[in-house]
Amino acid sequence: MAVIVLRAAVLIGLCCAWGAGASAAEQPNNFYGMFGVGAIRTDNIGLGEINRQGETIGVLSADIDLHSVSRHWVLDVISNLQYFLYQHHVYSDELVGNFAGLARFSIVPERFDWVAQDNFGQQQIVPGEPVTPNNRENVNYFSTGPDLKWVFGSRVATQLSGRVSRVSFRTSDLNSNRQSGAFILRYSVDDLSSLSANVTTERVRYDDSNVNQDFVRNQAFARYQSKTVRLDITADAGSNEVTGLPVVFKEALWRLKVGHAFTRHTYLELSAGREITDSGGFLREVQNEGITTLNFGSIQRSSDPFSSRYGRLSWGFERNRTGLRLSAGKYKEDHVLQQNLSHTHSQGDIGLRRDLTPTLALEVGGAYTKEDYQDTVANSNSKQYYGALAWRAGSKLTGRLQVSHIRRNAVRADLGYTDNRVLLMVGWAVGEPMRIARPRSIDQ
Repeated sequence: MAVIVLRAAVLIGLCCAWGAGASAAEQPNNFYGMFGVGAIRTDNIGLGEINRQGETIGVLSADIDLHSVSRHWVLDVISNLQYFLYQHHVYSDELVGNFAGLARFSIVPERFDWVAQDNFGQQQIVPGEPVTPNNRENVNYFSTGPDLKWVFGSRVATQLSGRVSRVSFRTSDLNSNRQSGAFILRYSVDDLSSLSANVTTERVRYDDSNVNQDFVRNQAFARYQSKTVRLDITADAGSNEVTGLPVVFKEALWRLKVGHAFTRHTYLELSAGREITDSGGFLREVQNEGITTLNFGSIQRSSDPFSSRYGRLSWGFERNRTGLRLSAGKYKEDHVLQQNLSHTHSQGDIGLRRDLTPTLALEVGGAYTKEDYQDTVANSNSKQYYGALAWRAGSKLTGRLQVSHIRRNAVRADLGYTDNRVLLMVGWAVGEPMRIARPRSIDQ
């Protein structure tokens, strides 16, 4: 499935609104849900140019945006999940999409919290090949553990955290248990900014350690954070290393995330960085960039940790009748052990919405992606376009009719294809989406 199919379910859930809001800490309590039923008609279910086959896919969707804060808890959920039912059973029925959830329970207010976090998504199994249901698998990353906090005076605080985690893959032998710990020493410069020293360690143990190499990842970095009404800045600089591998793996770590809301209706966001991660951790990191940016081919199967370098710039404009969003990103993976997986993923997106009437909106958009591997035979690029009409009947009932086209060009001619799809969805809304241009993320 292409990113346009995924984004279609997201957009019907937002029902003529781009994005879901700003960072979690800045938003009022809110719940919005869109539950839909519909169908997709494709003329190329196998995503190949030989023996093209049409198929009708039934779709059940659940898009949820929940943010709830009280004295005793913080709850955040962002999801866009779909269940596909294949009419002629070309593939097995499946659950796909994205889910990111965080629950923080205050056992002793401002002293002892218990945290649970879950991320669900998909990864590509065989790099370079079209992402059909046979070439992707579900991944789930669950973590839980305590945060212990001590405050010294009005400006200095420390935090000690521990987590146990389980990363599960539907078909690959990459299931693992993880134990991690973190220590933070934070100094509040003023009410809006802080400096901190951070040390983290994580041990990864695979169920099948005869095939996959267990490892330990350590990080030490300084962090600067500033949050104002319109400008958010988080900057990290330090070092990270991986031990337990046959080779030494150590490099500089840096991360930068800047978000600027020019007005309530316009934002600009920049994120860039370099760090050592793995396929399970990368799922969580990419979803933290904004769940709707993740598509089925964003993550590839790998058992070794790798160096991740990335940069992403996005701009959004949202008013009552018009919405426009632009984004461009580049992600580079350098693998130490599985060097054939080293590659660069580039992507650009554009989407425009215009309300024709108070109950009818027109949407058009497109995306361009490019994959460059060391083994150039796997290189490819794809162009995707869509146009849609979204309507609302009353305050709860919504509908969407969308037409999309994708063309994939590959070095290997048999891996290229074209695919045309028609989507028809009817949805039922609960609550109201927040019309804020800037996309919402889960604060950890």
